[in-house]
Amino acid sequence: MPNIEQLIRENFPFPEFNPGQYEAIDRTIRALLAKKKHVILEAPTGIGKSAIATTVHRVLRKMSLSHRTTIITATKGLQDQYQNDDTSIQSLMGRSNYNCPHNVGPYNSSKCKQLQSAGGCTKASTCPYFKTRERWRNEADLRLTNAAFHITAPVTLIGEDDNRANLLVIDECHVIDEQLVDHATLTIDMADLTHVESVCGKAFGGLFTTFINAFMEHNTGQSLIPDKDMQEIASKLANAIEAKLIELDTKLKEGGARKDSIATAIDELEQYSESLLSFANSSGEWIVNEFGYATKVVLQPVYAYQVVNRGLYEKADQFIHMSATICGHSEYMRNLGIKPAEAECIMVANPIDKSQRVVHGLNVIKVSGDYDRHRLASFVDKIIKRHPDECGIIHTVSFALAKDIVANSEYSSRMLVSNNREEILNHLKRKGNVIVSPSVEEGYDFKGDLARWQIIAKVPFEYLGSPWIALNASRSSKWYARKAIVRIVQASGRAVRGLTDHATTYILDSNFQRLLGNNRELFPTWYLDSLEMR
Repeated sequence: MPNIEQLIRENFPFPEFNPGQYEAIDRTIRALLAKKKHVILEAPTGIGKSAIATTVHRVLRKMSLSHRTTIITATKGLQDQYQNDDTSIQSLMGRSNYNCPHNVGPYNSSKCKQLQSAGGCTKASTCPYFKTRERWRNEADLRLTNAAFHITAPVTLIGEDDNRANLLVIDECHVIDEQLVDHATLTIDMADLTHVESVCGKAFGGLFTTFINAFMEHNTGQSLIPDKDMQEIASKLANAIEAKLIELDTKLKEGGARKDSIATAIDELEQYSESLLSFANSSGEWIVNEFGYATKVVLQPVYAYQVVNRGLYEKADQFIHMSATICGHSEYMRNLGIKPAEAECIMVANPIDKSQRVVHGLNVIKVSGDYDRHRLASFVDKIIKRHPDECGIIHTVSFALAKDIVANSEYSSRMLVSNNREEILNHLKRKGNVIVSPSVEEGYDFKGDLARWQIIAKVPFEYLGSPWIALNASRSSKWYARKAIVRIVQASGRAVRGLTDHATTYILDSNFQRLLGNNRELFPTWYLDSLEMR
């Protein structure tokens, strides 16, 4: 075996390793070389996960010149961070991020299709998105994109032998199960198919209503296992769509008076094939989220493991699942259908001293039902008084709760309720200002003086009015608890972003005590070390 230690040190992008960083890289590489299919890496904020991912790639690339790694991220902000840290990474953004030289909108929009069919654009030479995508697919050995593109891209686009990744790194993997379910959710609404029926005729539109009406005997919110007839109808519709798209593309190239409607009909149809095939090939349960006779059906897979092969596993050979908030390796693996024998679980200690990231569980008020809004605001105000000149963040589960706090606080003039990134960051440039929002639990770096304190006003339990949430919660209390714990740990990490940073977090909702007591094993050890319960 080659000298792994030497290769790691030669390919690490910085002069020194953060505490725990070398160990994470070394253990990950050895697990992958031992043919483990999955490495599940729980590494806290401040460890430097992007450097771990790129170093692992470069060491494996030294060992095999054909090695290719894809990194996927949950947010554009994290994708930007990777590129800023390492400019050699080939990044592919969403198509709307690329300016069309002909000003006809993003790649593959109806106007784009019309221009191409008319010979006004040769995408291989002029389209910035298409050219970037092809370089990303066929040339780059270290490449980066968003999870949505990777999940929805067909295997023929990024999973063939000549463009397939040997290694897929899933950063912020704690949200990948919901992303898989969301992107596999199948919504067919006849109101969205007006151009299809106009161009293709009522008979073709009838294929959609036949599929919709296959679920008329199932109550909304009820789960079902697709029977053979349902799967055949889905497969037949998917094949009909593919054939119709070829036919419409030919008509579009021929031109004519109806080219606008044809291009729009193509847009309407393209979104359905992959979801229909996922449904047709699934052996698991689905939920009927909405149903209207001959008008609409919404079908959602119950579990991510039902659709993970098509979304992820068919497009790479090995996988690194990386997050600060795995929050229960067994539960995470169950959600994604990972066999324990195929996985190596690595937990890295927090390199930031616990005195710099203290979390106080205050247990002062139960924030559920008809709680006392004035009393909640009074506790918020007491905390603000402890930090008179320091900026802070108040995490709320809804804008309604955020507005209640502001309305009842004596510090309302310093508070901003917002979900606009630029507005939020600008507000925190002034000493003592406060952000009150449900939208900053993830994707924000409130480092340094941007935030020296945080409040988690309410335990962020998922909404049980969602049939998907309610069904999963009824089957596994640990699944439901883990969703809240992930959000709490993520929110707690927003204001402590590096080895020299510091901030204090306060959890006010007394529901937290019950959550902790019943599910202590789901919290990362390093989080428990920083937790001080009242």
